[in-house]
Amino acid sequence: MPLPKILFLADEIPQSRNAGSILFYRLLEGYPSDKLMVVGRKPSPGAEPLACRYLELGFPRADRVRLSRFNRLLADAEALGLMRYELPETIEREIDAFAPDVVITLMQLFMYYSTACKVAAKRKLPLLMFCHDDVEEFSNVHDWARKRLVRKNALMYRQARTRLCISPEMAAAWEQKYGAKGDVLYPLSSADLTARSPELNNELRQPGVLTIAYAGTPAYGYGFQIEEMLPSFREAGAMLRFYGAKLPSNLEGHDCVEFAGFNSPSVTWSKVKEECDAVLLPYTWREGTYQHLYRTHFPSKLAEYLGLGMPVIVVGPHSATGVAWARRNKEAVLVLDQRSPSEWTQELIRLKEDATLRSRLALEAGKAHKKYFDYHQIRTVFQQFLGALK
Repeated sequence: MPLPKILFLADEIPQSRNAGSILFYRLLEGYPSDKLMVVGRKPSPGAEPLACRYLELGFPRADRVRLSRFNRLLADAEALGLMRYELPETIEREIDAFAPDVVITLMQLFMYYSTACKVAAKRKLPLLMFCHDDVEEFSNVHDWARKRLVRKNALMYRQARTRLCISPEMAAAWEQKYGAKGDVLYPLSSADLTARSPELNNELRQPGVLTIAYAGTPAYGYGFQIEEMLPSFREAGAMLRFYGAKLPSNLEGHDCVEFAGFNSPSVTWSKVKEECDAVLLPYTWREGTYQHLYRTHFPSKLAEYLGLGMPVIVVGPHSATGVAWARRNKEAVLVLDQRSPSEWTQELIRLKEDATLRSRLALEAGKAHKKYFDYHQIRTVFQQFLGALK
């Protein structure tokens, strides 16, 4: 079946292997360049764009408001229908000349996904919508305007012929909220991710010390949970190596934390495999933080972690999708789903002292990675969704 011509219109465009939109990059890399047009923000300096026809689209006035202290008023205006976003005529003509078969967007910033919906409706084209976050929460709309925004989003969600949610929990929640079923497309890992040699799980990287890696940002409460676990790290004889752009201030000055820096993903994963005994995915229990986000969002980090050939530790409340996945796949991860520092200490000691446990977890993690997050498998499923739209 020939591949359809895609118009990808969104704020988070697939522009680089290292960008936040890396999941879209992976899904579309290698797609025929004459069948892909991307319309969105200006790529960041040094980005590695996909081979495609690229058109820059910005809404500078609205963006200035969105990035200011008046951002909630912009969200309210969008909910009330007071903001109308239109494509420049030059882009309209380019799209017509390209003659796409399908339109793809990300349900994240209203100004972009609402424009994509209008483009698809105007040309009577099928729409595929990615859903990765709670868009009303993301927009920071005031409570009095939230119902209006939900109604608008429901119309656009239902307009999409294919709705790809990042987790089963999101698909179920959005069906209840928006009145339409969605499919699930888990995040895919990088194509060149490889597992380390199984023998490395037999011995600790540092004698008598369990070295645990965390890679990424401390945002979304991850840094809070690492901080809460520091006494357990000390008692268990564990060391946390933080692979990121900067060590967060709440983790500075602790004898059980090492800052490892951050390189490209491939270099970082190589260092993690060489230097560490396990990897950590930490959700916080702290109230008033990210509990609502946790219920539907899914951590792309887990897709990478499981492919490293190492034990994976998942910590957090049952409501977090990553923890829910871990509880369904307990053979593949070490799940710490109770807010019990004594239990954390006990389980970390067990992981440190039991080489058989480390080896078994690493083996089962690899099986789960292949089953749920394999690069080639998810790309194939995505292309099947695309083919069904023509």
